[in-house]
Amino acid sequence: MPTESAFLFAGLLFLAAALGYLFAWFGERDRDDEPRAAPVSRDYLKGLHYLVDEDADRALEVFARMAESDEDTLEIHFALGSLFRKRGEVDRAIRIHQNVMARPGLDRLQKGQAQLALAEDYLSAGLLDRAEKLYSQLRDYPEFRERALKRLLGILERTQDWEAAIKTHEELARLTDRRDEVGRLAHYYCELAEQALAAADWPRARQLLRKAAAARPRSVRSLLVRADLAREAGDWRDARKLYRRAADEAPWLISEILPRVARLYQDRDDADGFSRWLDRLLAAHPDAGDDVALAVIADEAVAVPEAMAQLSRFIAADPILAMLVDAASLAQRPADERTAALQRIRGALARLRARGVAYRCRNCGYGSLSLQWQCPGCRQWESLRPEFRLGPDAGG
Repeated sequence: MPTESAFLFAGLLFLAAALGYLFAWFGERDRDDEPRAAPVSRDYLKGLHYLVDEDADRALEVFARMAESDEDTLEIHFALGSLFRKRGEVDRAIRIHQNVMARPGLDRLQKGQAQLALAEDYLSAGLLDRAEKLYSQLRDYPEFRERALKRLLGILERTQDWEAAIKTHEELARLTDRRDEVGRLAHYYCELAEQALAAADWPRARQLLRKAAAARPRSVRSLLVRADLAREAGDWRDARKLYRRAADEAPWLISEILPRVARLYQDRDDADGFSRWLDRLLAAHPDAGDDVALAVIADEAVAVPEAMAQLSRFIAADPILAMLVDAASLAQRPADERTAALQRIRGALARLRARGVAYRCRNCGYGSLSLQWQCPGCRQWESLRPEFRLGPDAGG
């Protein structure tokens, strides 16, 4: 069923158009007293009546007939196409706007309007290649350039064409002179750097990371990728420092960082070194105990005694988990038995977490098993955060 806002929107569109016609008609009659036939037809008023009565289906039928019979009224075609698109009838919107574009005699601005409307239709229909082509052409229209570039940037992000996204972002920045609040440009460079890292092209990865840092000096993602690069290159000291900087810059990433640091020390057969690194981290971030517990659940490599102690506290603080594992009794067991029991519990929680959600978007609620820098649901950057509740429907 159409929503109240849809009715209101449609009513305002057509009412505005009707008033425009009335003003034009009476204005022309004032200039010359020649009698004229009123351009606002009976069908037009009937359509408005249906909208006021919240009968959008019958109103659309009336306006569709008018659009077929009145080829000169572009406003009706644009408004009708927009209304069809908002109702989800994208095929009908596409046909209307394609017909408008095919009409001879359109001036430059009318062609741009038709092109923009058709691009919006294609975008709504998921025809990204067609929408991208039209938005690219709209760069030549100053009236539509900013909107077209924003839409184009969204398409390039969805298709992961990061090179083109960088160029489009820079073009948009020159046009609007606005700050890049979410660090989009840095993320684009990081995406390319991760591709270079996966291909073992370390010089290119370093070059791209320098550009990411220049675009956003405090980009925690660039720190994380730099640390991964240092680890792959065998520079473990630099990797260790960079992981710590990333954890200090964004404590919410600790559960993501710890398994990497654990593997770094594991490669050197230095479990004690990892324990000391973790002790220093917890001293600087005393509220990070739950993040450490999540890291233990996610990766057994993190399960040194200091981290297992955080897991034990995490379980005891959760009423359901504490009851399920009898946390009070567990705390009274001998150390060896308690450690073995915690390892079994850790394995069970890992399986439980694998069936649930590890990260959740703060903006739209989208849940993911892994960290994603851009939410697939609402397309916001850096909006996913660790989900501390476990289970198939955690946080849903």
